[in-house]
Amino acid sequence: MRSVVAPSLLRALVARHVMVSVLALVVVVAVAIYESNELILGQFEDESGILAEVALNEINDQAELATRAAALAAGLPTTRQLTEDRDAEGLTTFLIPVKSRIGVDLMNVADNDGRIRRTSAAPSSPSSSGSRRLKCSSPGCSSMSPRAWSSARST
Repeated sequence: MRSVVAPSLLRALVARHVMVSVLALVVVVAVAIYESNELILGQFEDESGILAEVALNEINDQAELATRAAALAAGLPTTRQLTEDRDAEGLTTFLIPVKSRIGVDLMNVADNDGRIRRTSAAPSSPSSSGSRRLKCSSPGCSSMSPRAWSSARST
C-alpha cells in the first residue's frame, strides 16, 4: 500500500497531465457557455427588434385608419350642421350608423376647445375604453365653425 501513495516520477507526470486536461476542459466549457449566452442574447435582440417593428407598423396603421375615419366623419356636412345647431340627439342618431359603416368602435364629436359634445358609444369615459381623440386634419374640417373633431378607434 505504501508503494501506491509513495511519491514517484510516474505519479507526478500522471497528476500533471490530469491537471492540464481538467484545466483545458474547464476553459473549453467556460468559453462554450459564454459563446452560447452571446448567441442566445443576439437571437433575442434580433427577435425583439422584429417584433417591435411589427408592433410599430400595426400601431401606425391603426392610427392612420383612425385619423382617416375621424377626417371622414368631421368632413361630412351633416356632422357640421348638427354640431353648429348643437343638436345632441340628432348627432347621436347620425353618428351611430356612420360609426358602423366606417368600422370604428367609438366616435366622439367635440367643440373647438376639445370638450366632447356627443358620443356614439354607450355612456362611459373614453379613457376607460382605450380610445384617443384625434384632430381632423383634412382641409374641409379646418374651415368648420365650430370644428368637429372625431374620435375613433378602429376595429
